[in-house]
Amino acid sequence: MGAYLITADGFADLCNYGEEEDMQLEVRTSSTGAHLWGKFNFGSLEGVLRSTGKTPTVAGKQIPLTWRGENTGDERQMWIGERQIGWIKFLSGGKVKGHLDGFMAEGDFTGHLFESDVRVKEVAAWKNEWRGLNQAAYNAASVSRWGKWVETPRADGPSASDTSAAGDSGEDDESDNEEMYEDDSE
Repeated sequence: MGAYLITADGFADLCNYGEEEDMQLEVRTSSTGAHLWGKFNFGSLEGVLRSTGKTPTVAGKQIPLTWRGENTGDERQMWIGERQIGWIKFLSGGKVKGHLDGFMAEGDFTGHLFESDVRVKEVAAWKNEWRGLNQAAYNAASVSRWGKWVETPRADGPSASDTSAAGDSGEDDESDNEEMYEDDSE
């Protein structure tokens, strides 16, 4: 696990990015080790990924994942929902490769490790970002594009998580939510 410099030609084209400028992927297991979480920046496509399978114990094992993201460029598209899937594989020598697939966003990526220290605290921030990339946020973004009233975006609550038993809010998830649900009526 760690931070990787990424090459992702398919996403460079998607995001009108001619070169792989500062494309990165940071990956870490959660505090319990049950899930792999990551933050990616593939040009103007940025987002968060979460494994749906067990975390790797050996190099070369393909790990299924889901992802949520957005195009931070001019078009401001958002990718959320069940169709955002993919996989990641950690290879020997500090290399990684994977694939993300989603509505109008598909591509392979490869990379090499440049920093092995990604703090577990980063995972809490990635979880909050994951929960904020949801239907309410999508609707609010639509208003800025097309105009009309829409609900105020709210972050998703924790789902059955690597830090809790089937739907119970575990300690990690509770601390993540305290920041997220503070009074925002000002």
